[in-house]
Amino acid sequence: MIISSVSYGQGNQFDKISFIIGDWTGSGSGFGNETSNIESSFQFTMEGKYIEVKNESKFAPTDKNPKGEHHIDKGFISFDKSRDAIVFRQFNNEGYFNRYVLNDSISNENILVFETEYIENFVPNGKAKWTIKKLSENEIETIFDVSFGKEYSCFGTNKLMRKQSTSTMINKLDGTWIPIKQEIKGTPLPESVFQNQKLILNGNTYIVHAESIDKGTLEYQDGNMDIFGKEGPNKDKHITAIYKLEKDTLTICYNLRGDGYPTEFESTSKPNLFLSTFKKQE
Repeated sequence: MIISSVSYGQGNQFDKISFIIGDWTGSGSGFGNETSNIESSFQFTMEGKYIEVKNESKFAPTDKNPKGEHHIDKGFISFDKSRDAIVFRQFNNEGYFNRYVLNDSISNENILVFETEYIENFVPNGKAKWTIKKLSENEIETIFDVSFGKEYSCFGTNKLMRKQSTSTMINKLDGTWIPIKQEIKGTPLPESVFQNQKLILNGNTYIVHAESIDKGTLEYQDGNMDIFGKEGPNKDKHITAIYKLEKDTLTICYNLRGDGYPTEFESTSKPNLFLSTFKKQE
């Protein structure tokens, strides 16, 4: 959603899994119990070099297990340049450590399949598979399969909905925004560059009307913005940004490389920063 006469941004090693970014909640089944409440989070950290993963499942007590169960796992997704692979290192409260690798041959824009290449404190020859399916922009399904040296068996399935904790702010941002000031590398752009442009925000989607049409989706989190281009000059690009809303004025500072969020509303500290100020159209 860059408002400018030039297309910016670049592909990111995590673009293929970007649909999981956000906070999720839902329910699941497995691990010997009928249902569970799930809280999951996938967030960029350390200037976008990693994705931090947190999963927590609480299973209600049953006759067979009157105490219920509480599963917690935390970890990081990284990109291994030496083998051009996405790796997920996961630590579980049961004492297991899993190192998964994304299987590119069976993964695509709607399904991710992570398979273990190493498990610590597990049965000999055991392995696990974690599948994430995109059901819609705001719904995913996760499936956990385990093999004890033979065929895989399903140990848990979860249905998760994206949390809309920033819905109030999103509603305030909804509408048509007209750029009134832009700068890149500390240099203001002439008004003639953006005078016929506009940005339309609607929930988690955006449309930019400029020399060409740019469409995509947005994720908001504590003043940060993740922009995922779907159509137009920024298709398949991930751009990070920070934003602030002051009455009818919206200011967005973009990191055109998408490798971390800007820290200030300025464009001078790094060559890849782009600053834009908008007024809301009545």
